[in-house]
Amino acid sequence: MILLMSMKKLNSINQLSEEDKNLITNLLIKNKTERELSALMGVSQPAIHKRKKRIIENIKNKSKK
Repeated sequence: MILLMSMKKLNSINQLSEEDKNLITNLLIKNKTERELSALMGVSQPAIHKRKKRIIENIKNKSKK
């Protein structure tokens, strides 16, 4: 069951746009802060936060199906 859920999450991540994959990779794997990414990407920190939340919700919802 756990393996199936992990596979669904990986599949959901693979379906993300390159930009969203890059954002999640930088935040969760490379441990960059929202503030660091906002400076790199030229957007506000709240915009990065909102986008991160949307991406994570999207992954959760797709992995439930």
